[in-house]
Amino acid sequence: MSTNKNFKQPMSTEVEFLYERSNATSPEVQFLGEQSNRVPEYFLEKWPSEYMKNIWNKNVIKKIQAADSARKLHLSERLNFPALYDEHWFVFAVDIKTRNFLFLDSLFGERSTLHQKVDDMLIANFRKTWNECNPKDMHFENYGRVFPYLPKQKTPKDCGAFTIKYMQKYYTRNPQSCSFSSNDIPESCIRIAIDTLFNDYNSNIAEMDFISTFDLQAYKNRTIGP
Repeated sequence: MSTNKNFKQPMSTEVEFLYERSNATSPEVQFLGEQSNRVPEYFLEKWPSEYMKNIWNKNVIKKIQAADSARKLHLSERLNFPALYDEHWFVFAVDIKTRNFLFLDSLFGERSTLHQKVDDMLIANFRKTWNECNPKDMHFENYGRVFPYLPKQKTPKDCGAFTIKYMQKYYTRNPQSCSFSSNDIPESCIRIAIDTLFNDYNSNIAEMDFISTFDLQAYKNRTIGP
């Protein structure tokens, strides 16, 4: 994975989520992040020490409150939390519209060892953090737990791309909207890389100029020295 001090560019399907996006015009809110955003990491109890747990807790509360100030979270249809556990990406989603906790996973099912370990943890820490942020009481204790039928990955490292596709395409009221297959993933990875490179959050103009002016034919005709 190529990295520079301004930006991390995903060059494979092992995607690093980089920022939090809360769009006031969208029915969904995505809580994305790696080092800069500890929301999913905090729910999975990945803090390295009790001291860092307290720091993460404060940062997570600030981020959720900031998102709530941009758009009242209880008015959203769904809150998406892409989660990384044991080198596997999946989406933990709070579907406010249907009053369900959703687990959008391209590889593991409800009875898998992974979800037996993390599902209760994710739900409990989400509910605890929500209450600490003092938003509207949503009675999450009454929510169900759903593993929707979704397209599945066929190769070992496609979970990151599937996670992004699920957040882009899956709608509870229209499950058929999430109609793609593992064969679509290579092209999707190219699109993800391009969209990420030219994202407003990327301040590295040199990388964007390099791609914009790249001459494929000249590259193919290049002379390789001894």
